[in-house]
Amino acid sequence: NIYLLYDSLYNLKKGGWQTPSAVTFYESDVDIEHCIFAENSNCDDALNIVRSDFAVNFCIFKNTFADAFDSDFCTGKVQHCTFKNIGNDAIDFSGSIVKITDCKMFDISDKAISGGEDSQLEVSNCSILGANIGVASKDLSVLNLNKITIEKTVYGLVAFVKKPEYGPAKITIDNLKIKNYVIFHQIETGSVLKLNGK
Repeated sequence: NIYLLYDSLYNLKKGGWQTPSAVTFYESDVDIEHCIFAENSNCDDALNIVRSDFAVNFCIFKNTFADAFDSDFCTGKVQHCTFKNIGNDAIDFSGSIVKITDCKMFDISDKAISGGEDSQLEVSNCSILGANIGVASKDLSVLNLNKITIEKTVYGLVAFVKKPEYGPAKITIDNLKIKNYVIFHQIETGSVLKLNGK
């Protein structure tokens, strides 16, 4: 998938079933480069990848109804992508092992970067400008971040248990620049935030 515009799409509905996203890859390894996902309507995600290995590079996600990119039980890389005016989460990964590098996120209605259900995320050289939550780690997830800028958020960093069958979460972050936030961090008892070695 190279140089494609996914514009004004919605999820597939047929008979008694429907897909959760405008574009779905299920157990299908995929490389997506220089694509635009824009103006999707009435579906959970603009892009959803499930049980696959992926690379998403130099893509733009803008004006999405809910989540921009949702990945479940995947391995992959997200590099040089831009997320703008997102209706819910920009990046939401569950049970996934992903590297996120050189991405920019603007005007995110909920979480800019979210890892859940035992995800392992490596995040570097990313910037967040405008979000309800900058970075969220949930349910045994471990997020390692380096060289991150967060501005204009309600919550900068959060770690917590959402699903009791899992457990506490962790965020390790170095070289953080954060300003214009309401609450710097919200770390639930048992979860961990390690900032610059402390």
